[in-house]
Amino acid sequence: MKFWRSCLIVLLLLVSFAGRSEVCKDIWPSAVTETSSIPASVSYSPSNPTTMNSFSGTFAPGDYKIGTHSIGNNTTLTTTGATTRIFVEGNLVINNNVLLNAGGAPENLLIVVTGSLSVYNNSVIRGFVLVGGSVFFSNNASINGGLTARGSISGWNNSNATYNADALSRLDGGVVCSPALTCFNDDFQASSLSDSWSASRSSGSFTPSIVNGRLRITQNVGNQSTAASFQRLFPGVANLVIVEFDQLAYGKTGAEGADGVAVVLSDASVTPQPGAFGGPLGYGIKPGIPGFAGGWLGVGIDEYGNYSAEGGPASPGRRRQSVVLRGSGSGSSGYRYLAGTCSNGTTNTGGNCLSPSVDNNNVSPAHRYRVTVDSRVSSQAMVKVERNTGSGY
Repeated sequence: MKFWRSCLIVLLLLVSFAGRSEVCKDIWPSAVTETSSIPASVSYSPSNPTTMNSFSGTFAPGDYKIGTHSIGNNTTLTTTGATTRIFVEGNLVINNNVLLNAGGAPENLLIVVTGSLSVYNNSVIRGFVLVGGSVFFSNNASINGGLTARGSISGWNNSNATYNADALSRLDGGVVCSPALTCFNDDFQASSLSDSWSASRSSGSFTPSIVNGRLRITQNVGNQSTAASFQRLFPGVANLVIVEFDQLAYGKTGAEGADGVAVVLSDASVTPQPGAFGGPLGYGIKPGIPGFAGGWLGVGIDEYGNYSAEGGPASPGRRRQSVVLRGSGSGSSGYRYLAGTCSNGTTNTGGNCLSPSVDNNNVSPAHRYRVTVDSRVSSQAMVKVERNTGSGY
């Protein structure tokens, strides 16, 4: 699975991060949940699942897939750890005396059925089951973990269900869910950056540090390119990442401030290193100067406007006081202009894109930005950037 390292090149007062896919507890809030609206769909695309032909045998943690299937009487499935995730593309029938992880921990087994599920006499499931259609539970069958269906659940003659919240907290939901919403924040009230941060520079003599309760990224000096990297890993697949921060820019000596800052998501397998100074905002490229090492997405908060003019291909030209997205790159290639204010750089070519402007804003309340990257739809990453200058997003 690909991971991002979140790297910030940004003047800010408060930064917080949230990363999640669907929360497991939201899917399984109780032992049995029918006609559930969470999740919105049970169609998942795990990466490289193993095709299985039978539920019989011992299964290691990982993803497995099978089509519509009927499990024969007296079949036994065992697991070796958290979590064996089985995706049934169609209907599933569990016949008599079937034991699915009957002697294992419930967090070891997750079954997703896109169609309907039928469970017959004396069968045992220890795990968590998510069904896209209806469920029928017959005589003396049992489940220890959780059962959720988007359709109705019927039967239950002498059957029983036991909710296991502790096991749910240990479940590795893969593309289905995460244990809980994970949040990180820093208000920069300490005297120096904590071990969660790594500060670096590629141009100039200043290294980011805490000054008067703020993380200062640059001085009022030209040709500086620096980075402050928040050292946490966020899954790049089937996840929702939200970065929220206050940005302050001030101290310009001429009519126009320059240049700006960028918020970067980068490949965690590559050591973060800022890209070119000036217009590329430490993310993009200049002739002879590579872009941000491992850069995946660069959100430029651009005062002077050259983040739209240089740094990579498809640049529309200078767009002052703008917010712009640039894509992935490596070395001296990539970092393409993707989207931005001024109708993706096509309008207001001689004026400011945003009002109030992104510079000269040492104000209270500070301008707050929220960057959302949603990769919960397979093979897509949807990006949204919002700004609150005092009236809400």
